[in-house]
Amino acid sequence: MGLSYRTGFRSLLIGLTCQNYWRNAEEQELAYVVEAGAAMDLLDLVPLNLRRHSLVVALDRVYTRGSTKKLEVGAEYAFSETVFIRGGVPGSGGPPGAQCWGRSAGTVG
Repeated sequence: MGLSYRTGFRSLLIGLTCQNYWRNAEEQELAYVVEAGAAMDLLDLVPLNLRRHSLVVALDRVYTRGSTKKLEVGAEYAFSETVFIRGGVPGSGGPPGAQCWGRSAGTVG
C-alpha cells in the first residue's frame, strides 16, 4: 500500500509505502517494510531556461522489522527525454562501498 503527494512546490513529490504490515493466514509475522521518500528536479530551482535538461534527485528512508534504518540516495540526469544517466548509493544494508550506476537512451513518442 502506498501514496504519493505532489506538494505544489515546483516538482517536489513525497511518498510513503508500507509492505507486509499484517500477518499472513498462518498468523506468522512477515518482514514489513516502510519507506518514506522525496524527489525533485533540482533544475527547477535554477532561473535559467533548461527545458531540455532535468536532474531528479531522490532520497528514501527505509525501515524494516529487525533491521537498521537505511537512507538511500539516487539521481537521474536526462537530456531531451532521450538520454538518461542514473546513479545511486544504497543505504547501510548494502555491501560496503556499494554503488549502482546505469545509463539508457531511447526515443519518446
